[in-house]
Amino acid sequence: MQKDRAYTDERVANSAEDTEENREMQLVLEYRSLRAFAPSGVYTIPTIQDIYKWYGLVFIRGGEYQGAIFKFCLDIPTDYPYSCPKVYFLSHVFHPLVCPDSGQLNLSPGFPSWRPRKDFIFLVLSYLKTIFHCKDYWKDSKNVQNLNASLLFQNDEDQFLREVRTCVMASLDDLQDSADDFPIRLKGFNSFHKKVLDEVRNGEKVATVPEQSEAFMNWFRKTFI
Repeated sequence: MQKDRAYTDERVANSAEDTEENREMQLVLEYRSLRAFAPSGVYTIPTIQDIYKWYGLVFIRGGEYQGAIFKFCLDIPTDYPYSCPKVYFLSHVFHPLVCPDSGQLNLSPGFPSWRPRKDFIFLVLSYLKTIFHCKDYWKDSKNVQNLNASLLFQNDEDQFLREVRTCVMASLDDLQDSADDFPIRLKGFNSFHKKVLDEVRNGEKVATVPEQSEAFMNWFRKTFI
């Protein structure tokens, strides 16, 4: 009862600032802050039509899911920050915390109780990445959304890894699908990228960082502009 009253009091105290315009501005500021606070390997972009819906990619660079690039959608409630966002994977993700039917990620292990103005979207993105490495989450029955994945992880690791590798490979194939409306597109490595990468690798290593940057930009202008 006291918890509910405290929550109500907080809403009343912030009612003067709790307008749709201010909530949308907070989302804009949070999005800008991702450059500093977002976990490495996680990229998001809001949709033009709806600032409350963000699309993203998460790159998994280690562990059982190494090499995967999963698409996801961040569904932000219109009363944010008072309610927790929802995360839906758009790629098939074979994982104990991901519902196999809807693709929804269970956020409760990381956010058992959402705390307005203390929990933020960058923390949700950090949790999203963590679930591919923190195996303690995979066994707790009260958090499991894919029972088959959880049981295989605990009882048949070889089959679990086969299922995981299947979804990892499927995630890479899915990136080549240009038929969907996913707003983030990745281009394959080509001769242009190779030329730039070779120049970066062959740069003067003893020079300072500003000197390396200036030398690279001079080379880039002469070569491509």
